[in-house]
Amino acid sequence: MKTKILLILICLAGIVQSIIYYTYLPRKVATHFGTSGLPNGWMTSTGNLLLSATLFIFMTVLMLATSKLTSIIPVRFVNLPNKDYWLADGRKGQSLIYISGCMHIFGIAINLFFLFMNHMVFLANFERPARLNETAVFSALGIFLLFTAAWFFTFIRHFRKPA
Repeated sequence: MKTKILLILICLAGIVQSIIYYTYLPRKVATHFGTSGLPNGWMTSTGNLLLSATLFIFMTVLMLATSKLTSIIPVRFVNLPNKDYWLADGRKGQSLIYISGCMHIFGIAINLFFLFMNHMVFLANFERPARLNETAVFSALGIFLLFTAAWFFTFIRHFRKPA
């Protein structure tokens, strides 16, 4: 339950961040960057606000819905290691709670990554010429990918069949 609340709070923080940044950004915002961090795609500041807020909302709803769907859909549609064991009557409730928590944690990580990327795009638009800090972006991406790998292996390991 705590992870669900944290996921929603980080989503709201992302929306607030987007609204605040909107008030400072120029009308035309660099939003896509190529080699050397140089911009090669732009949009209006309103479009940027709508896109970033929509991404926060979409990802949060997706993670909340995914955790909820596992308790609604038939077991045959759940792709889980050793699902016959873990979704048997005696273990199903605890397994679904674990899956929900995992989805909330992954959603938190995605939204934190979005928060950081939103900030980096904001900062890039105040450089002259506009330039994205590639070192920071690739470092954050590396951390996010390492987290994703650890999250995945922890999830799979949890659902191995006990001896």
